[in-house]
Amino acid sequence: PVHAAPRTDIDASRLGVIELHIDERGSVESARIVLDQPGFPGQGLVRAASAWRFTPATKGGVPVRFVRRLVLDDSAVPGASR
Repeated sequence: PVHAAPRTDIDASRLGVIELHIDERGSVESARIVLDQPGFPGQGLVRAASAWRFTPATKGGVPVRFVRRLVLDDSAVPGASR
């Protein structure tokens, strides 16, 4: 998996946090915005998250459900820069 290092040059007003509940197959069961700044495209990300897929978490070698929180910035969203 690719994990980008956190950027330190982005203003906090451009950040949002989305919480994902992921099933044993790696599919997103539900998504919600935990931190949504004015102008942040959070609801669009919630809708898009239903198509995202993850490598399932495992416990004792068995796939399990898990919760993942992602901190996102709006720099890659067309028309969202402020």
